[in-house]
Amino acid sequence: DGEKYTVSRDIASYAIIKEVAEGRGSPNGGAWLSFKHVPNVELEKAFGPIIKKLSDNNIDLTKDQVEVSPIAHYHMGGIKVNVKMETKIKGLFAAGEAVGGANGANRLSGNAIPEAFVFGDLAGRNAAEYTSTKTNLKFDKVISTMKEIIKKPKAKENIIFNSTNRTQMTTIMKKLQDIMWKEVGVIRTQKGLTRAINLIHNLNNNFSKIHLPNNTAYNKKLMDWLDLRNSLITAEAVCFAAINRKESRGSHQMEDIPEANPQYEKNQVIKMHNGHLNSSWEEVKKLSFKLEKKQMVIG
Repeated sequence: DGEKYTVSRDIASYAIIKEVAEGRGSPNGGAWLSFKHVPNVELEKAFGPIIKKLSDNNIDLTKDQVEVSPIAHYHMGGIKVNVKMETKIKGLFAAGEAVGGANGANRLSGNAIPEAFVFGDLAGRNAAEYTSTKTNLKFDKVISTMKEIIKKPKAKENIIFNSTNRTQMTTIMKKLQDIMWKEVGVIRTQKGLTRAINLIHNLNNNFSKIHLPNNTAYNKKLMDWLDLRNSLITAEAVCFAAINRKESRGSHQMEDIPEANPQYEKNQVIKMHNGHLNSSWEEVKKLSFKLEKKQMVIG
């Protein structure tokens, strides 16, 4: 009760990366985390089940240091929704971490599950209400929509999606991951973000040459193709949003622009129009609530 984080996640991640860059990191490119100074009772209270899991892997938090490093863990951006959790597409609802704007530029630990519960309840109830007044979507319509999404003017009909295609997709995904970690990770620069966007455009050119799977129903290969397509779009959107925010704020740390700028205390909305990304800014809606403490009665 009343305790606060000594250092927020963004600052801790930034500090670890800087220590590694200065040659003071741990052997695998992280930092050492120690709980030796914390009484066992306090450790049990804070990390009970985790202590047991670590112990099963021969790690004793009371005696051993743990090697830690920042990872891609949580997407604080996401889909824009209204108060019913409905997206711009009528009848399509979103919930949990898929929704943008709930946390701002940073977040505290432990709120992912409450987000899923609260947003999931809202999305589920409103989706059910929506479908009760609409006719069911026909499967033929789903198939025709999917074919429209994957349609490519130069694609040959009924071409076999072979092992070469899969290898190409794996290679592109690995390169995309490397680009995002190196240029769009914990520490960013204008030059690095520009370089990332150019490299992603090159990957998109390579991706466009991959022949599509030749059917749509229950096709795992098509799912992989769509995953890569969506990953490339999302990666470019992240880079585009980052390069437009010319400041450092929360988890968005610009090495060459280290200070926050009040001008950018806004939400940025990225949209795709005719295959190109566009950016706009919206004022943050600041709401206040009067919270009431209620006691749950069981039985």
